[in-house]
Amino acid sequence: MTTDGRLQFWLLVWVVTAAYILVRHWRTGRGAGLVFTYVLSLAAIHWLAAAIYALPWYSTQEFDTTLDGLRVSAIALMAFGVGGEIGGLVFGRFGPALPNTVTPPRADPRIVNTYIVAGVIFYSVIFPIVAALPTASALASTSSSLVVLGVGLKAWNAWYQGRPSGTWLWLAATAAFPFVTLVGQGFLGFGFAAMLVVAAFVASFYRPRWQVVAAGALVAYLGLSIYVTYMRDRRDIREVVWGGESLDRASTTCCCSVTSRRRAPSAAAAPDRWSGSPSARQSWSSHRRPTRRTAVSWQRPAAPGSKETRFWSGPRQSAAAQCPQTA
Repeated sequence: MTTDGRLQFWLLVWVVTAAYILVRHWRTGRGAGLVFTYVLSLAAIHWLAAAIYALPWYSTQEFDTTLDGLRVSAIALMAFGVGGEIGGLVFGRFGPALPNTVTPPRADPRIVNTYIVAGVIFYSVIFPIVAALPTASALASTSSSLVVLGVGLKAWNAWYQGRPSGTWLWLAATAAFPFVTLVGQGFLGFGFAAMLVVAAFVASFYRPRWQVVAAGALVAYLGLSIYVTYMRDRRDIREVVWGGESLDRASTTCCCSVTSRRRAPSAAAAPDRWSGSPSARQSWSSHRRPTRRTAVSWQRPAAPGSKETRFWSGPRQSAAAQCPQTA
């Protein structure tokens, strides 16, 4: 745990500024959730990483760089809030009058369906073909965002048709975005970003707001739980995805990575002495797939009454090795 008071100060400044911006813009009931998305994305990148340093069980020597980044991001967030206030005043005085409609217009279902189908085709068919071409791959990857637009409009239509359950169903469908990008590209963040865009858009018009807050807290907890496991095994997942493996094996590896836990071997299972000999390494890893990863070590106490401390070491177990189905 870092006891430096500067960390706690800038963490608090960050939270207060973010809370003011979110509440200030959310109460107006206007917008498409872009401010909400920006603040939460910035918090995931800059605030969350710095907040880990305040945990009592975490310590590291790389603190000054993180503190500098937290301070700069807090100042940038305050500038963003000031700019939003100035922009709102200028737009309210000199901008066009906003339409006052009791029931906002619904999106044409045929156009919405076209967005979803086109996005799926761009991502699953065109993007794999042009992935090696820089400009074409960028256009295909951006065009796949039409799926995000289509799902958001589906939730919008369901809400204004008086079907809140339909809105929740389309929100639940966005949970597939992280899995699709993880299996297809080896990245979890792309899917979470798309999921956040739809969730922020729905939060801009959904009522009551306490349900949005409760659902957001639950999703944040589940997301952090999955993210920790993803960071642990992302190299192994990308080896399978980028190595041209089959879709079935890639999806199985990703599922096993999320649902498995890595455990150190028990004292009974570990060898009495570890000298780094090939035979000892082979006896431990005979049931696992060979890996090129750096070795990890677990501290293991010696015999009772002895002051000696032994270290057991071996190759890091990969995500694929934890799942016999992928072998």
